Amino acid sequence: MRKLLLVLVTLGLFSTSVNSLELDVGVGYTLTKQPANGLWYQEEFDHKLEKNSPSFNIGLRFNPIEKVDLVVGYQHLGSFSSYAKASSSDMNYEEWRRGESEIWPLATWEGSGRVHGIYSKIQYNFKHFFITGGGFYHVSEYKMEITDWRCASRDGRCSKDYPKADYGDPVERTVHSDEEHQWGWSIGVGKEFGPVSISYEVVDILTKGRYPAIYAGEAQNISITYTFK
Repeated sequence: MRKLLLVLVTLGLFSTSVNSLELDVGVGYTLTKQPANGLWYQEEFDHKLEKNSPSFNIGLRFNPIEKVDLVVGYQHLGSFSSYAKASSSDMNYEEWRRGESEIWPLATWEGSGRVHGIYSKIQYNFKHFFITGGGFYHVSEYKMEITDWRCASRDGRCSKDYPKADYGDPVERTVHSDEEHQWGWSIGVGKEFGPVSISYEVVDILTKGRYPAIYAGEAQNISITYTFK
């Protein structure tokens, strides 16, 4: 992150020699896709998915050539959370749905996470409209805390990882996605009203690792930005 901030400052300083430096400050709202049934919730049981979130961004803008702006900055795309009562065993859940088994006692699944990072974009300007695209170097993180999680393995793996847990015994458990920086992309369109602009973007926020977030794939973001010239 320090290297990214150094790049951001360097670009900002360089921009002053190219043209006047401008500051963008924006607020918005992010929408993510509905996760598939079974991903941290089971649709028949009590659950609440906070998969949409307010967002904000701050960035530097300069104009190296006519009609083209370069923009770099920081964006907090959103904070997300989930709550669900669900069986600890996918196999038990599927057997219950087919009427082949009783459902296990339901565990409580509470998750939270956020998406934030550094963006760099090229914006091509028409008379009052613009199109934009670029990269988003970000962290997509999600942490899930499960109370009364029950071991679903009969081969001893639960006893190895959780010494107090035999098959079907409840334990507390915490898992999370890989909190690694990764490159994503963004593409969007917008309209200017003097120093104010309204934009719509699609942003890649795929999480990595064995334990994904409730958001997946691409997010949609609508923002209002004020440019201080």
